[in-house]
Amino acid sequence: MSSALLVPLAAKPADHMKRGRLSSFRINWRVTIGIFLAFTVVSVYYLSTPSAMASRGYLEWEGNDNGIFYREDAPANGGRFTVIFLHGQAFSSQTWDDLGTLKFLSSHDYRVVAVDLPGFVKSKDAEQPRTSEGRSVFLKKFIEKLKIDRPVLVSPSMSGSYSLPFIFQGDQGKHLRGYVPVAPVGTDKYEESDYKSLQLPTLIFYGENDSTLGASSLRRLRNIPDSVIHMMKDAGHACYMANPEEFHEKLLSFLNKL
Repeated sequence: MSSALLVPLAAKPADHMKRGRLSSFRINWRVTIGIFLAFTVVSVYYLSTPSAMASRGYLEWEGNDNGIFYREDAPANGGRFTVIFLHGQAFSSQTWDDLGTLKFLSSHDYRVVAVDLPGFVKSKDAEQPRTSEGRSVFLKKFIEKLKIDRPVLVSPSMSGSYSLPFIFQGDQGKHLRGYVPVAPVGTDKYEESDYKSLQLPTLIFYGENDSTLGASSLRRLRNIPDSVIHMMKDAGHACYMANPEEFHEKLLSFLNKL
């Protein structure tokens, strides 16, 4: 009788310790899962964030606080250097955002700035320069206001009326690191000798099916001594729209060599 009573009495402490270990295990398991989930969320956030800085806003321009709209993405270290994107007549800085260009280049260690040119979209209230000299001055001031040192200038179509005067008037080309024309307007306003004297690394894009400015602009731009030509197959005037991935990779390869 007494020995029968001793068995359950001796077992109680062991049962209690067992339950304690199980409870501790359940608590530790929950803590471990919680830490894992927190780490996963943080990792996904940082791995999916292409840049440490992404801003969208206005530059004060000629007394107007909402003068010139621009978009900027940059890595945490500021990037190797800055790439400025202009746009064509039917496009804007939003185009480069939509194509993933800003995200792509900033994730590869470049500061990227895309601007709405005066009179366009979010810069619609800014007066458009009426002369080539005025357009050259605009780019000069824009670069100075953002404190950009020797950027690469990407200039499709209509924006050639800004980039080419900037390059050829007043030796502004010396203040650029590189030039990426995409079938720009205005190439016929400069002589072959002007292009041959230009000392500026240049990547020339054009679309195979561009019947407007592709061939005509290429005839002059190819005279730039340090130039590389890339034709995008089955693409029209805005060739970067046809195959953004190809455009991005060729552009990145060019930038990495500067």
